[in-house]
Amino acid sequence: MLDQAISFGPFRLDPRGGLTRGKRNLRLTPKAFALLCLLAGQRGRVVTKDELFDVLWPRAAVGDAALVTCIQELRQALRDDARRPRYIETLHRRGYRFMAPVTEIARSTGSSAVPAGISADHLKLVGRTAELEELQQLYGRALSGRRQIVFVMGEPGIGKTALVSALIASLDRNAVRVAQGQCLDHHGAGEPYMPLIEALTRLAASADGTRTKSVFATHAPSWLAQMPSLWTRSERAALEIRGRATSERMLRELTQAIDAIAADAPLVLLLEDIHWSDSSTLDWLAHVARRPEPARLMVLATVRPADLTAIAARVGDIITELTLHAQAREVTLEPLKLDAIENFLAARFGGTDRTAQPPEIARLLLERSGGNPLFMVSIVNQLSIQGDMAPTLEAFKSVPDDVRRFIDQQIDALNPDDRDLLTAASVVGRDFATAAAAAALGCDVEGVEEACARMARQGVFILRSGSGTWPDGTPVERYAFRHDLYREMLYDRLPASRRALNHARVGLRLESAWAGRLDAIAAELAEHFSRGNEPARAIPHHQRAARIALRRSANREAIAHLQLALDALGSIADEAERSKIEVELRVAMGSAFIAVRGFGAPEVLETYTRAEGLCERLGELPDLFPAIWGQWMFRNGRGETDACRRLGTRLLALADRFDDAGLKIQAHHAMWATSFVRGELSAARAHTRSALALFDPKVHRAMASQYGNHDAGCCACNFAAMSLALAGNVEAARAAIDKSLAAARNLDDPFTLALTLYFTSAAGQILGDVALATANSELSMQIATEHDLAQPKAWSMGVAGWCRAANGDVSQGLAMGRQAIAAMQAIQSRHFMSFLLGLLADTNLRAGHEVDAMKTVEDAVAMADATGEHFYDAELLRLRGTLLAHPSIGRAPEGMAAFRTSIAIARKQGAKTLELRASESLRTLH
Repeated sequence: MLDQAISFGPFRLDPRGGLTRGKRNLRLTPKAFALLCLLAGQRGRVVTKDELFDVLWPRAAVGDAALVTCIQELRQALRDDARRPRYIETLHRRGYRFMAPVTEIARSTGSSAVPAGISADHLKLVGRTAELEELQQLYGRALSGRRQIVFVMGEPGIGKTALVSALIASLDRNAVRVAQGQCLDHHGAGEPYMPLIEALTRLAASADGTRTKSVFATHAPSWLAQMPSLWTRSERAALEIRGRATSERMLRELTQAIDAIAADAPLVLLLEDIHWSDSSTLDWLAHVARRPEPARLMVLATVRPADLTAIAARVGDIITELTLHAQAREVTLEPLKLDAIENFLAARFGGTDRTAQPPEIARLLLERSGGNPLFMVSIVNQLSIQGDMAPTLEAFKSVPDDVRRFIDQQIDALNPDDRDLLTAASVVGRDFATAAAAAALGCDVEGVEEACARMARQGVFILRSGSGTWPDGTPVERYAFRHDLYREMLYDRLPASRRALNHARVGLRLESAWAGRLDAIAAELAEHFSRGNEPARAIPHHQRAARIALRRSANREAIAHLQLALDALGSIADEAERSKIEVELRVAMGSAFIAVRGFGAPEVLETYTRAEGLCERLGELPDLFPAIWGQWMFRNGRGETDACRRLGTRLLALADRFDDAGLKIQAHHAMWATSFVRGELSAARAHTRSALALFDPKVHRAMASQYGNHDAGCCACNFAAMSLALAGNVEAARAAIDKSLAAARNLDDPFTLALTLYFTSAAGQILGDVALATANSELSMQIATEHDLAQPKAWSMGVAGWCRAANGDVSQGLAMGRQAIAAMQAIQSRHFMSFLLGLLADTNLRAGHEVDAMKTVEDAVAMADATGEHFYDAELLRLRGTLLAHPSIGRAPEGMAAFRTSIAIARKQGAKTLELRASESLRTLH
């Protein structure tokens, strides 16, 4: 609403003095004048019809004709042509825009309690001038490149949203990008990064969204698949093949993309109600706040610090830490004071004959509302008989002194049909589709749409928020509660049985409407069915939500969904079906636990042991293949090769039984890795050949997220390269190395690339190609460090340490080798531990530390015996022989025996490279 005199063209518009052209006063009806002031105050922005109805006819049900009449009156007064407008532009089916350039005219006396032209709801901002100015100053800092993270804090209804909306409305929208996301009140597990994905999707779908999508493709490829509505079905399928990204990568890429967008134009990112935020979003907020690089970025986050959900999520602790280190700013809204309420009353009723309000009214309104703007405005609007009439002192005395009882009175005053509709809508959520509300009520949609449109124009409980189409083709109108407190109080009125029935109905309707795209609303469906006393129907949606969370490396959210699904298993009567689903849940839970707590965590052992026991009881079902694979992964990481062989054999039998190429590839995957570490090199190569003959990248690359989070084709080439290098087939080994590296570099998968670089560096070490081993181990270590990939980081560090020593930097090589062993112990992994210990022993020998080298060799041999990991036994025994024969130890006969044993083991395994090394050492000793 306009609050300051302006001039445009030959006209002068003063909200207090009217419209003039030169010295001539132009007569307008009150509604037309109010409409002109509103449009001019929002100049440059499209003001929707619903906004105009909300302000001009707040408590009256009027049709479009009333608005059109006012527009025609204005066009006549301004001599404006609708076909070639100079002042008021019509945007078909959307609204109107004041398009003329204006000049503000300073007042000679007095000052405004509210900045000019900031919001159609500006009356709610009385008393917030200082806070708005502070936000504008912080935005100014963001414009200069000093990123601003601002938490706008206060109790419900205190005006947080109105304040940030006023700031955004005051900005030049042609020069700044604005993205907005809303956190929702999930009583169960939510969706990770939900408000951020909502905000970014809106940004990418805007008029200049092509640039935003390009930025994400360059700086945040792991985020492309998280915004499915922006892509075609084939594009979504291609994006999902990329697999799972680490949480650190998700955080870093999003921050880089946001900074890149802000480099083009200043960016304001509004996240509302972060007291209901998922933990991943909170992690990102902390991450972006701590980033020291400059950016023209302002993040506005509204929060209720006293909300129980916020307390449980430790939101306050995060805000305190960030503000303590000057990485964020708090703007706390306090209740309004008496002078602000007096200003509000004067502004609210200043156009009537009752301009001078008795001071008792302001004091009574303060007492009744507690200075809460939402309640204050609600009370005044409720008591106003007509839009322009002021309530009496006696009317204010009748208002309850408890604001919740006042809202209850408002609800009671509704006619029964409207009250039933709003309570049904409260079940859907803060923002609801009319079709979903109709499903909760069990009535036709048309009646719901008519009632919602009427109530939105009355402006008390709801407002229109848009329209759209569900995937099944259903057109939907969308409305939102004006404040969550209205929704909460309506929801609390529902009896438990009715509430559950409504949730179940909404869940069924959404499930039908979104069939084929259920992942998009998985967390929402899980909550509706859980609250609807339909736990069995909630389980698959919890599973979908968990899969989404795992793809985003949001392991805590995934575990929460999986645990809720496990808790609901008792609702499934059939024991076999219940056990089958539990296996799926346990395997997924095990993967999340590994990511969060490491291979050796008790929870990992417990969940996979339970899954294995269930598998034994259920028998050979195709859906159990991933469960057995999960068992194999755990045992493989622990270096339990006998168990790995048993599980791999079972996987092969299952894959052959069901004649599934993808399952056969993964069964061979388990067996080539198991055979190799056991020293069965010929068998390992056979399994890699069998898998590669079946492998189709277009089909089977998508299986990576379910089976080890890395590409099976690259992995097969990696193990083929290692076994060929040991066998002494140098040309074939190098061909496998080149093939694997080329494939891995074409994938957008840092985990696969880090693994491939490690394995090819290890193959280079075995071949004696120090240059290859150095380059690939160093790059693998760099990628693994960048993406927080603990296992490949430890492995590649071990090879890189050996390379440093081989290149002359023995002390650094020793330090890196020891650090690699410590890293393996930290993640409770014994996979390839004997190999890494062998490299460290060789490095100690190069350093002249024969005693340490001997101890390390004995540790390596003991580790190989304990795990059954024997592919490097021949080299370990050669190193033992070299040390025994060393003059400082002087046990040459035992050294010769060790060399002969090494040669025998190498011949048995077909490890020609290691056999030649041992033979050379034996000749040297003779």
